[in-house]
Amino acid sequence: MDSQIKDHFSNLSDNIRSYVDARIQLIKLSAADKVASGASGFVSGFLMLILGLFFLLFVGCSAGFFIGREMDSYAAGFLIVAGFYLLLFVLLLIFRKAMILNPITNFVIKGMLHERKD
Repeated sequence: MDSQIKDHFSNLSDNIRSYVDARIQLIKLSAADKVASGASGFVSGFLMLILGLFFLLFVGCSAGFFIGREMDSYAAGFLIVAGFYLLLFVLLLIFRKAMILNPITNFVIKGMLHERKD
């Protein structure tokens, strides 16, 4: 009887160790998945930011030349475009919490709590 109880406790302790090891491995894999998803999202977001900035640069230059040609003063054209960008900057500065901070915070939280199903 004693040997059966010892065997059961031995099997139980082996099963508990296996379970704990499996849970630790699962946590590690889950963390690695979250880090990899975050890193790939960061890299793709950074590339989109760079491309968006180039787009804005060329659109701004084109608009400055176009408005300058229409007004017969390239300086006035570029000043108008700069004023437009200044207006956008001020609006973003005023509404940054509602337009930038809250959506990014919500996106990051959803990304960290989201379970992948693939």
